[in-house]
Amino acid sequence: PQTKKTKIIFLTVAEFRTQGITKLKKIGVDDYIKKPFNPQTLTKKIDRILKG
Repeated sequence: PQTKKTKIIFLTVAEFRTQGITKLKKIGVDDYIKKPFNPQTLTKKIDRILKG
């Protein structure tokens, strides 16, 4: 599909364990960050994903 290359960072209030992270990866999530978060942390995650 056209959105196959779309990068996704999941914003959540939940803490994920290994099983939850595996499920996120299966549905196409590239990374996740728990709220509240430091904007610099989000920027680093975005940079890492875009550099691929």
